[in-house]
Amino acid sequence: MATPKCTPRIDFSTEFGAESLEGKSAIVTGAGGGIGESIARALARAGAYVTIAELNEENGKAVARSLREDGFKAQHHKTDVTKWTDLVSAFTFSPTKTIDIVIPNAGVASNPLIPWLTNTPEDATGNPLPPSQAVVDVNFTAVYNTALLAIYMFKKYPCLPSPTSDSTSTCTPPPSAKQIIFVGSMASYRDMPGIPSYGGAKFGVRGIFKAMRGLAPDVLGEGREGVRVNMIAPSWIRSGMTGGLVPFLERRGVVVGSPGDCAGVVLRIVGDAGVYGRAVAVLGNGGSFDLCDDYDGLEGTREILAASKRGVFGDQTTREERKKGELKLEDLLPNDGEEIGVAI
Repeated sequence: MATPKCTPRIDFSTEFGAESLEGKSAIVTGAGGGIGESIARALARAGAYVTIAELNEENGKAVARSLREDGFKAQHHKTDVTKWTDLVSAFTFSPTKTIDIVIPNAGVASNPLIPWLTNTPEDATGNPLPPSQAVVDVNFTAVYNTALLAIYMFKKYPCLPSPTSDSTSTCTPPPSAKQIIFVGSMASYRDMPGIPSYGGAKFGVRGIFKAMRGLAPDVLGEGREGVRVNMIAPSWIRSGMTGGLVPFLERRGVVVGSPGDCAGVVLRIVGDAGVYGRAVAVLGNGGSFDLCDDYDGLEGTREILAASKRGVFGDQTTREERKKGELKLEDLLPNDGEEIGVAI
């Protein structure tokens, strides 16, 4: 098996001036709030025209409207990412009729498996009803579909035809590398006890990322630049989904980040043409780091272990509490089947 193409690790200790995204067109799914909103705002402020592909019309329109009021370029498209036709419509909704940056961010929270196992719903014959597939549909399948659609659109609509030429091969501005930035999670690397739907989906996103960064350089056609594929892997991030868990996490020494931390890393990746095939862990307090998810980095294991020893995940405190019987597994999960907002 060929070694996937990866550039050297990102050095976050050095200053970096991102290139302007003026003239670029981006689409961010699930950008009506949280991480997606912060990413969309950052891209728009950097000059990109951003399509906010968001199912919640009120939230999506509000984000787009506020950006336009501030003088930036943004639009909302109501998008159910689990529907292929909605995704196609969102991509073709681009006012420039071309897409340069795709960020499949949309995701939903997951319930732990234990309540379903202890109180499994049954049909009239006493057989179990199937568990919800929403988390897998949104957090994995929709990401896969969005990524494949991105490649198709990148290939079909490479750039804007020049208004001064009849040739469709002449572009304004000249074509540059298209980009996909996946939104994985620390759950793409670390165990997620009791929540297999979320952990499985996020491991799957990492699998898609690792497979797609190995695409042939000429996947978009001979003579064209390839697709830059990277991934961010947020740890615990303050959001509407995780708000109730933040005090619990911080008492255990977990470094909780913000959606802005994620947006900052995305800008670092997007604005640096020298970054390809990298996965970045996003933590608060400036603690983000390149996971070195490649052969030389032992597929991210070395960096994850080092971060764990630094205590940023709260592992040591949690282990000690569980060893003493002061903390049980169910304490790490929501009560009464309440949805847990996981971004780890």
